[in-house]
Amino acid sequence: MEAGSGQLKILVVDSEELILRYLPLAFRECTVLTARQAPEALRLLQDHPDIVVLMADPAASGYSLLEFCRAKFPHMRQILVSRASGVAQPPRAVNQAFRVLTKPCHESELVQALRQALDAGSPTDPSDRRWAARRVESPPVQTTAAAETASRFRDELVAVAAHELRAPLAVIQGYAAMLRESEPGLSVEGRLTVERIGAVSMRLLGMVNSMLNLAAVEAGKVELDFSNCRPGEVVLAMFDSLRGMMEERGIRCRLQVDGEDREASLDRGKLEQILQNLLSNAIKFNVPGGTVDVVIRPAPEAIEFTVRDSGIGFAPEDIPRAFAKFTRFAANSQPGSGLGLAIAKALVELQGGKIRLESTLGRGSVFHFTLVPGFRGNKTGPLLA
Repeated sequence: MEAGSGQLKILVVDSEELILRYLPLAFRECTVLTARQAPEALRLLQDHPDIVVLMADPAASGYSLLEFCRAKFPHMRQILVSRASGVAQPPRAVNQAFRVLTKPCHESELVQALRQALDAGSPTDPSDRRWAARRVESPPVQTTAAAETASRFRDELVAVAAHELRAPLAVIQGYAAMLRESEPGLSVEGRLTVERIGAVSMRLLGMVNSMLNLAAVEAGKVELDFSNCRPGEVVLAMFDSLRGMMEERGIRCRLQVDGEDREASLDRGKLEQILQNLLSNAIKFNVPGGTVDVVIRPAPEAIEFTVRDSGIGFAPEDIPRAFAKFTRFAANSQPGSGLGLAIAKALVELQGGKIRLESTLGRGSVFHFTLVPGFRGNKTGPLLA
């Protein structure tokens, strides 16, 4: 891109398309140069030696580029954005960086880090009036518009990718099932390979379905289908559907109904989806041999559900964003889409209820949610990112 005259220059080196598209929108008042790999970044540095901030993912740029910039451009501030939270990074790279962020991170964290670097003042002369005159303000209208544009682009990309992935995944599952049934002469190793193919494709299909559910929720296309059902029976049916996960990790699931398990006018499919998301997390992030307790408290106005587990829990700073879409946490090493809790919250609110989380890191989590029987007043919409 062409460098604007008099504008501060930022170089972003990253392999993620969303970051490369989002940051130029968020910093229209600057010249934002983007590169996917180190060679491309080096060419930009030759043409624009006055770049003031470098934001780089070492997986794309390499630490050699960071070292080169420190030697060649000592006044350039460096922001590291890396997924290598569990991998040792060179201490020099971390210690000399202006900021270090760990992916996945919210768009607002990227913007805040860049603005802090731009607003830090000239390293050579903090009182330099020319630098002060070029300091970047934070126009809220532009930033909000850029964030909305990036969010729409991401959601459209997710929806298209999900639709395109669903068909080939179904084909893979079909061939895996056919091999299991029609090839009795498979070796033990061959059978294990086929089982792995089926299991991985099933997990990917679950993620794709979550993305499609997200698209339907955000488009407001989710409709309620009420029928009379007993909440306790629904919970027991979900226990049965998750029995394989429970037995694999030695988890005990228990149900308690305060009073009589009366019939209520609920959307059973939506209730099953809420429970599926909460219970599968409670099992997946539990300790081996742990417990999951579900308590139901029927009432005329609303039915209250409590899902309590003995798992790893949430850090205090993670609780406020637990229901945000695409959210992953440092303590979470399990694969997933980061959509389950966001979709559960949307489906609860669609039925007139509320959901909240209580948790202590290392001591488990408690989800409370309510549903209003027969409620039809709400619509779904875009979820918090």
